[in-house]
This record gives sequence, C-alpha cells and structure tokens, in this order.
Amino acid sequence: MSGWSAGWTRVVRPDLTGGRPKRTFSSTSRPGKPTSNPKDDRSSIHFLAYEYVEHYVRPTLANAKEVVRILKKDVLSVWHGRDARTIKPREVVDLLDGIVGRGSPVQANRTATYIGQMFKFGIHRTIVDDSPVKLL
Repeated sequence: MSGWSAGWTRVVRPDLTGGRPKRTFSSTSRPGKPTSNPKDDRSSIHFLAYEYVEHYVRPTLANAKEVVRILKKDVLSVWHGRDARTIKPREVVDLLDGIVGRGSPVQANRTATYIGQMFKFGIHRTIVDDSPVKLL
C-alpha cells in the first residue's frame, strides 16, 4: 500500500502540511494554544481528505494518485488547518474561480467533483453535517 507522501502508512496520519514541522507547544507556552496538528482533529479538512482517500478513493477509483494530487495542490494547500465544518459555499466558489483564473477550467471541474464527493462522504461518516458544494 502506497501513501500520499513518503513515510505515510495507514497507521500514521499523513503529513499534508508540505513539509512544515508539526505545531506543538511546550508546557511553558501560552495557555489556550493548540497542542495538536490539524490533521489529528476529526473535524479538520485534512482528516476528511485522509478518510475520503483511504476509504473511498483508493478502493474504488483507478485514478487515486491523481485525486490525491488534486486534493493536495488545490484544496488542502488553500484550506490548510481549517475545520471542514466551517467551509462555506462562497469559499468553494472562490477556490474554483482561482483554478479557472490560472487557466485550468477542466481542472476546476474535476476539483469540484472531488470536493463534492469528499463532503458527501464526510456526511455519511458524520465528519461534517452538511456540504458546501451541494448547490454547485
């Protein structure tokens, strides 16, 4: 089984931060600061993407590597560290408009498809309550 990036296995959550170090705080850090990585949060966009890829994309789609590439490049890089439940339809439109704006309308259509599937998967797995893509 191959992972999205080097060192990623089914047991360890993926490092989708683009090589950035994990954000941790020592006992001397300020109170109220997070002590975990966003991908460890069960409601983060990273967790949703990981679950979607591992439980839907890899077992059912032949183009799993392409889906992972699109999610990492066009979705997770923009919504890094976000709670998937807080993403609004306008943000999805802005994301897709940005892809079209760089001259890739077909890529924007594919990205919309994968985001829609991912959020629908998230609803079925009770990761999110609603999809910001349902009106596209």
